[in-house]
Amino acid sequence: MQKMENTFLKLSAYSLVLFMLTTITQAQSKPEETKRTPGAIVTIVSDGETWIIFEGPTRVPHHKLTESTFVLEPGEYTIKGRKVTFETVVKKVKLKPGKKNKKIKIFCTEPWKSKD
Repeated sequence: MQKMENTFLKLSAYSLVLFMLTTITQAQSKPEETKRTPGAIVTIVSDGETWIIFEGPTRVPHHKLTESTFVLEPGEYTIKGRKVTFETVVKKVKLKPGKKNKKIKIFCTEPWKSKD
């Protein structure tokens, strides 16, 4: 019984040392905290019937809206407006960090044309 207890204590001590070494190694391998880039503020204006679709660094659910303001990661975006029986509207914008960008108007007004 004494031999079993000694073996258990040795294994426990080994496990503790291994845990400590793993923790120290992980702490050393983590990069220093990076400063967070301020978001870009953009306001989208539409008719409430057009689906607004963002393609870019930030994932944004599709919206139908009249006017909404979003805080997004800076970068290049393609903003699309889609509405049944109308041509898709596409606008490309570059959003800069920490700046309030102008209002972007997305209205689908041109009726859809068959490509025949």
